[in-house]
Amino acid sequence: MKILLAPSESKIFPTHQASRALEFIFQGGGARGRTLEAYEEWMRQGSEAEILRLWGQKRLELEALGFCQNLAHSPREKAIRLYNGVAFKALEYETLPLEAQEWVDHSTLIFSNLFGIILAKEEIPYYRLKQGSSWEGFETRRYHQAFEAELLEWLGDEVIVDLRAEFYHASFTPLSPTYRPLFYQRGKKVSHYAKHYRGRFLRQLALRGEEALYGRNILEEEGVLLKGISVKQNLHLMEFELLH
Repeated sequence: MKILLAPSESKIFPTHQASRALEFIFQGGGARGRTLEAYEEWMRQGSEAEILRLWGQKRLELEALGFCQNLAHSPREKAIRLYNGVAFKALEYETLPLEAQEWVDHSTLIFSNLFGIILAKEEIPYYRLKQGSSWEGFETRRYHQAFEAELLEWLGDEVIVDLRAEFYHASFTPLSPTYRPLFYQRGKKVSHYAKHYRGRFLRQLALRGEEALYGRNILEEEGVLLKGISVKQNLHLMEFELLH
């Protein structure tokens, strides 16, 4: 079983100093290298307005800019720890048993807007790049597609749990059986709450293993019940109802 997870805009500032070159399981045919080079150039030469547009921010923070201008030599952190948005906080990675942490590290793929498709265990520096940002031909969805051949070979016929936000669905479509949880409250699909429950969903898989995916009570202790599963070819849409 493999997990597909979206990144978060929110991140911590890493403290582990870089001691080697950046290393990744997928190379993307050189797309990552070209993207990082172009990004750093924008961070060094772009106007304040251009940088803030890529960041999706209204105020320039000099400490953050320093990280973004020199990615190769900036401090790094394991990706699953670097991101600290809603889903990542809900995962509570640091409180997982070591065996469960290692499972997350090696089974979870994060669709980073800047670094492409990376394993949760791979160490990356702090960066800022708003979802959907583009420059001179760069576009997130097409960028992730550069990793598709490597990713499909690596995944093989593994069962996939797709915990990505909807924005990322078009960037890669798994070929093997895929389970995607959807969350509703009083019959309406929710978005912010969905981020939280995706994190809790991943936590339960890390603690209980693949069998948790096929039970109806994976999120019952969270007050979220599975109402049904609809199947479209290899995609299993798991519809959950929030009871509060």
